[in-house]
Amino acid sequence: MLELAAIVVLGILAQWMAWRFRVPAILPLVIFGLLLGPLSIYWTYDQKVWLQIRYNPSTGQGIFPGKYLFHFVSFALSLILFEGSLGLRLRDLERERNAIWGLLSVGVSLTFLGVTWAANACLGLAWPLALLFSALVVVTGPTVILPILQSTSLNHRVGLVLKWESLLISPIGALLAVLSYQYIIGTMEQKDPTIFRSFLQIVITGLLFGAAFAKLAHTLLENKRIPIQLAGPFHLALVGFVLVLTNTLVPDSGLLSVVVMGVVMANLESSRLSDGLRFLEPLSTLLIAALFIIMSANIRLSDLQKVFYNPGTWVLLLLIIFVIRPLVVFCCTGWSGLDLREKLFLGLIGPRGIVAASMATVIGAYLVSKQVPSAELVVPLVFVVELGTVFFAGIFVVPLAKLLKVERKGEGYLIIGANMVARIFAQYLLQKGQQVTLIDSNKETVDIAQQEGLKVIHANVNDQDILAKNQVQDTGYLLAMTANREVNLAALDRHQAKYGPKGGFRLAKKEELSESTEEKSSDRFLNIYADFSVLLQRSNEAQGVKELHFGSIAALDYHLPELLEKGGVPIFICDSNGKICLLDRAPKTMSLAVGDLTLAYLGPQIEGF
Repeated sequence: MLELAAIVVLGILAQWMAWRFRVPAILPLVIFGLLLGPLSIYWTYDQKVWLQIRYNPSTGQGIFPGKYLFHFVSFALSLILFEGSLGLRLRDLERERNAIWGLLSVGVSLTFLGVTWAANACLGLAWPLALLFSALVVVTGPTVILPILQSTSLNHRVGLVLKWESLLISPIGALLAVLSYQYIIGTMEQKDPTIFRSFLQIVITGLLFGAAFAKLAHTLLENKRIPIQLAGPFHLALVGFVLVLTNTLVPDSGLLSVVVMGVVMANLESSRLSDGLRFLEPLSTLLIAALFIIMSANIRLSDLQKVFYNPGTWVLLLLIIFVIRPLVVFCCTGWSGLDLREKLFLGLIGPRGIVAASMATVIGAYLVSKQVPSAELVVPLVFVVELGTVFFAGIFVVPLAKLLKVERKGEGYLIIGANMVARIFAQYLLQKGQQVTLIDSNKETVDIAQQEGLKVIHANVNDQDILAKNQVQDTGYLLAMTANREVNLAALDRHQAKYGPKGGFRLAKKEELSESTEEKSSDRFLNIYADFSVLLQRSNEAQGVKELHFGSIAALDYHLPELLEKGGVPIFICDSNGKICLLDRAPKTMSLAVGDLTLAYLGPQIEGF
C-alpha cells in the first residue's frame, strides 16, 4: 500500500515540478523511479531495493505478480494513446500528408535499419537483439511531444508533423517490437516465426475492430444512449474491452485497435467527445506518471551500470540524435512543403517516450527469462536513449525554435466569447488589419457573429485541442471576454501558452479594478478602466468604436481623465507604427513609438480634444 501511494504522490509531484520549472515531465519521473528502485540500495537501511515492481513469492514483496505487470502496462498505454489519438483530425493530415506519411513509412524503415546498424557497430549487440532495440526506439514519444507543443510556440506546420508522427508511429513501433520478439524466439526454438502472417493479422484486426467499435461508440453517444455523467467511464470501459477482445482474437493487436478507434471517433465529430476527454485527460496524466516511475524502478542497478559506463552507449546516443534522425527527416520529407529550417528542426527534435520504455520493460523481461544473451541490456539501453533524447529536446527546443525561426508569428487574436463586447473589439481589430477568431459555445451569439462577418467557432472553451480541431493558427494574443470570471481564468490557465504567447488578458470584475488606475499595471486584465458590465453598457449606447487623435503620449495622458469623466471608456491605443495596445495599464507606462497616437474608445462623441 505504501509503495502504491508513493507512486501516485511522487508522480503528481514530478508533474508539478515539470510544470513549475518548464522541463519535460519524464525527467523528474525517471529520477524518482530510479531513486525508489535501483538507487534505493544507497539509502535504505538494509541496502535492498525499496520499490519492488515484480512480486517475489519468497519474500512477499512486490506489486505485480506474474504477467500482471504486462497487463497493467498494456491497458495504461492503450488508454494514453487512445486519449491522444482523439485529437487527430484527418483534415489536418491533408495539409502535411507528404511529410507525415514519409516519416511513418520511409522514415520508420530508415530509422529501423540505421539504429540496428548503429547498435551492432557501437555495442556489439547480436543482429536479432539489435533489431529489437531498434524497433523499441524507432518511435517518438507523444507523452513528451505533446507537452512540448503545449509549452512552445511552434509554427503550425512543424507542430502538426510532430504531433501526428508521435501518435501514429507508436502502434507501428509496438508492432515492430512484437515482430522482432517473435523472430528472436522463433529463431531460438528453431521454428518458423511466421512474421509476415502475424503482421497481416495484427493490422487487419486493428483496423477492422478499431473502426467498428468507433462507429458503435459514436452512435451510442450521439443517440444519447449514454448519459453525460457516464461518458468518461464509458470511454474507459470501451478501451479496456476492445484491448482485451482484440488481443484475445489476435495477440498484440490491441494497441493498434484502440489507436484506430480513437482516430475514427475524432473524425466522426461527435458533440459528446469533450465529455469523455474531460474524464480521460487527468487519468492519462496519472497513468503516464505511474508508468514512468514503475518502468525506471524496475531496472536493475548492475544492468544500468553496464550500459552507463560503456562508451559505445554514448556514441550510439549521439548517432541517433545528430546523424540518424536528421538524415531520416531530410530523406523522407524531400517532396513535402517543409522548408530547410523546418526540416532541420524536425531532424533534431525526436524524443522517445512511454511506448519505448513500456515495451522494453515487458519484452526485455521475457527475453531475460528465456536466457537470451545480452537481453538484460535492452531495458537500460532504451532508458538511456530515452532520457538522452528527452533531455536534449527539453533543453534545446526553445533555443532551436528561435534560431531556426520556426516559432509561430503570433500576430492574431483569439477571443473567448462572442457577446456584444467581444464582437465590437473584434470588428475594430479587423479594421486595423488584424486576424481575429472568436470562440463561443452559445449558438445564438455565434450566429450573430457570423452574420456580422466575423470568423467564429462554435466550440467549448474546455475543448482539449481547439487548434487542431478548428484550425486556429498563428494567434499571439488570447482575450478572455466572457461575462463569467471563472471561465475567463480557466481559459487563460488552459490556453495562454498555446494561443496567447504574446499575452493573455481577461476582463476584470469591478472589485478587482484599483481605484487608482494610473498605478494599475497587470498583464492579466484586458482593460483597467471598466469591467464587463460597463463595457456592455457603453457598447449598447455607442454607435461603434470612436477615435481621438493626439500628437504625443503626454497630450493623451493629459486629456484621459476628461474622457473618463464624460463617460468614455478607452479600449485601444494605436501608435504611428501601427502597433495596437490594449488598455491593460496606464498609457504613460506603455512602450509606444514617438509621434501621433490614436485612442479608440466606447462612449459618446467627444469634441474639443
